[in-house]
Amino acid sequence: MKFKQVVERCVGKGISITKQGLYLAGLQHGFIVKTENHSNLFVREKFEEWMEKKLEKVPEGYFSLLECSKKLNKPLSTVYYLIKAGNLEVKKIGTNEVIYVRFEDLEKYIEIREHGSEEKYGN
Repeated sequence: MKFKQVVERCVGKGISITKQGLYLAGLQHGFIVKTENHSNLFVREKFEEWMEKKLEKVPEGYFSLLECSKKLNKPLSTVYYLIKAGNLEVKKIGTNEVIYVRFEDLEKYIEIREHGSEEKYGN
């Protein structure tokens, strides 16, 4: 597959990317490999995996940690701690694997945690 075809395929799938952007993504994600003679080897399987991740959609009801932090008016580190402490299911989406969590599950866990601490301390 020629590089121009790869770029056209990306654009056809709705991925807006330049040739240089695609080249850098290829090096970073392993679908373009430099050989000993300094030529580039295109790994189609890795490209297909990258493209699937790039096109992956966030499920309904899921929000990034940053979005949760803003909605709850809590620091990002606190949101991350709550997700870990509550053993909440997360989804890593996209080529950068951004962490998403169901906001409803996070709210429920916070409610249970706060309610439990009130009973514990007799408030």
